[in-house]
Amino acid sequence: MTPPHLVLLGGGHTHALLLKLLSKGERPFSKITLVSDQAQTSYSGMVPGFIEGIYSEEDVFIDLVKLCKKTDVDFVTGRVATVDADKKAIELESKQELRFDLLSINTGSRTNNTLDTSDSWGISVKPMNRFIAQWQISIEKMLSSTKNKQLAVLGGGAAGFEILMALKAKFGDRHSLCWLFSGDVPLGKSNASLGRKLALSAETSNITLKNNFKATKRTEKWIFDQSNEKIPCDFAFYCLGAAADHWPTNSNNINLTANGFISTNSYLQAKEHKHIFAVGDVASQENTHYPKAGVYAVRQAPILHKNLVNISLGKTLVAFKPQKEFLALLSKGHKKAIGVKQNIIFEGKWVWRLKNFIDGKFMNQFK
Repeated sequence: MTPPHLVLLGGGHTHALLLKLLSKGERPFSKITLVSDQAQTSYSGMVPGFIEGIYSEEDVFIDLVKLCKKTDVDFVTGRVATVDADKKAIELESKQELRFDLLSINTGSRTNNTLDTSDSWGISVKPMNRFIAQWQISIEKMLSSTKNKQLAVLGGGAAGFEILMALKAKFGDRHSLCWLFSGDVPLGKSNASLGRKLALSAETSNITLKNNFKATKRTEKWIFDQSNEKIPCDFAFYCLGAAADHWPTNSNNINLTANGFISTNSYLQAKEHKHIFAVGDVASQENTHYPKAGVYAVRQAPILHKNLVNISLGKTLVAFKPQKEFLALLSKGHKKAIGVKQNIIFEGKWVWRLKNFIDGKFMNQFK
């Protein structure tokens, strides 16, 4: 049997790690191609530190082109438009078509933002590469040269907190900061005790909090909620959780969840198509419930590697079993962090040093 042509669609964390694993182990493939609309992919765990000025661009980016050259993988620049699961074909937005025998998808998600916004009034944190590019090109310069802007961070999740505190550490009291979230406390019901801790950290940093605020409308100077209450805002950062990208819905014969993510089985395979795998934020595993967090994308890499090799060799696949508990470390600016494991909360500079060590260890794999 002819070895399959493996196409890796997207340059997320899982695929970056997969390339490292493929360089060391079995490669029963005739050819491997990575398709990404970006030559570099950012490591989300270090982006708040990048905003604050602790990390450089080199620190937070993985160079996919160099990684592909080192691992003898072809790199194709392009953004996916559609995938035809039955014809085993990918169409890019440039109209270029790519054929595959075996496909792995790691294209990530977008921000769950339904507001009618202008880029001059705010920016979504996802996709992360676009956010960082805009930060470097215009946003940092605008905020560094202008006094007394009303800034708002929308979204009560971990990303919202870290972006909020990074902005505070970067600009101090030059701008007014407001944190808007839809629940009673940040993080909602998932971890109320940690949510209260995050709220207290923001309040003691002279940041205004507005809970139970479900934003419905955005204008140049205001954000409105469902009751038409308005909050002054010159520029907004949208950290509103993950939403499915549009391309899977436009694709042919890919089984999706109700909210548009690719539905996978325990082997990370797209349901009804055993030659397609999907990992990271683009996918949702059936009969499991875990957040779309980087820790799971990282843990999926060795399982994905084993299953891609095994399916090519006709061997038994291995199930991915997401852990129920994991160590969460959230940056709060000024080289301090908050951590939580099994409902035990701890914070301080030593927690940031731990986070910095773990993040650095991850990125050093690609240097």
